[in-house]
Amino acid sequence: MRKSRSYSLPFSLMVLLAGLCMSAASCTRTEAAQSDRSPRSAGARAAEEPVAQRSVEQRMVSLDATATEWLYALGLGEQLVGRNAQSSHPAEALDLPDLGHHSQWSAEAILALEPDLVLVHRDQAALPVVDQLRTVGLEVAVLDRTPDPASAVAFVHQLGQALGREDLTAEHAERLKSALVERGLLEGEQNAKKQAHSATEATTPSVLFVYASSGGRVLVGGAHTPMDAILRLSGARNAAAAVQGYKPVSPEFLMTNPADVVLLFPHSLAALGGMEGLQKDPGLSAISAVGEGRVLVLDGLMLTGFGPRLPQAYDTLRAAWARFEPSSTGA
Repeated sequence: MRKSRSYSLPFSLMVLLAGLCMSAASCTRTEAAQSDRSPRSAGARAAEEPVAQRSVEQRMVSLDATATEWLYALGLGEQLVGRNAQSSHPAEALDLPDLGHHSQWSAEAILALEPDLVLVHRDQAALPVVDQLRTVGLEVAVLDRTPDPASAVAFVHQLGQALGREDLTAEHAERLKSALVERGLLEGEQNAKKQAHSATEATTPSVLFVYASSGGRVLVGGAHTPMDAILRLSGARNAAAAVQGYKPVSPEFLMTNPADVVLLFPHSLAALGGMEGLQKDPGLSAISAVGEGRVLVLDGLMLTGFGPRLPQAYDTLRAAWARFEPSSTGA
């Protein structure tokens, strides 16, 4: 039976007094139980033992949505005890304790779940809360991923190394690689596919990704974003490529950068009040694609996670572009 670890002390006190006792008397009382009750016991033991020998039943908190999706794809979802807010797929993940967005992460909340391993993306690895987890001896695996096919395959191998399950992840990585090669998205075939897309640019749609809209200002996905990457990979043109990152733009920008298709996530459309609200939105109603119903609503993690559903994301977008013909007029 798994022994419960105590996290009753305030976290700031645990960090300050890690490895020390408050008094000789308290040391005597806790010495016998310390190995099982110390907040660093499970994490430290995992960190100290060879990766290949770690328990296949380790408790995990995933603070990376793509890692969460992969763990379920690998059949390891039952070992998850917590997730970040973006971990929305598969549906079973929504039953896990939600630790919020990275600005809301709490070391106390994470430790209360008694994990043996925490998975985090490189972009959040330097957050104070992650340092706090390391301070008390909890193992933190930092995963790196960029929005491109080769990195998507490499990510699966990274995850296998972090879990000590390369035997399991190697097969899945090879499947993903084969699916991407088949679509011309890896190795030598990738350049050929890009050239084919470029050659037919006049017949591929210009797509505007809308994350939110308020007060006439529309938050769009510009260049150097995962959304921009998947749009380009699928042969579309990003109507907001003139801006960098996710930025609010004016109606004037939308008029001078016409879009044949407007793309949204389901929660974004819901926040706007559905299709009816979208067509009445002051920042979006002037776009002809909105008025003509050329609106595409797709799962955000599938499109931008570059995880196990990357081939599906590519196929879905390519099929969608085939249904739309580029507009020769304005927005």
